[in-house]
Amino acid sequence: MLYNCEMHLNELESVFLDNNGSDCLKTCPAIICPWQLVWLFRVIRGFAFACLVFSVFLYGRLWLIAYYVTRKMNVDVKVKFTVQL
Repeated sequence: MLYNCEMHLNELESVFLDNNGSDCLKTCPAIICPWQLVWLFRVIRGFAFACLVFSVFLYGRLWLIAYYVTRKMNVDVKVKFTVQL
C-alpha cells in the first residue's frame, strides 16, 4: 500500500507522525519519506524565524548606534530625493 505524497502539512503530521512513520518506512519508495519532510520543514521554518529575529535585532542595534553617533557629533543628516512621475 503506497501513500499519496501530495498531502497538506497537517495531514502528513496526523498520518505519519502518529505512528512514527513506521508504515511510511515500509512502503515509501522515495529517498525522503513525507513524514521526514515534515521535520525538514519545521527545521527550515525555525531557522528562517531565527534569522528574522536576529536581523531585526541587528538592524535595531545599528540604528541606535548611528543615532547616538550622529547626535553626539551634532551632525544633521538630511536625505534629499526626487520622484519622477
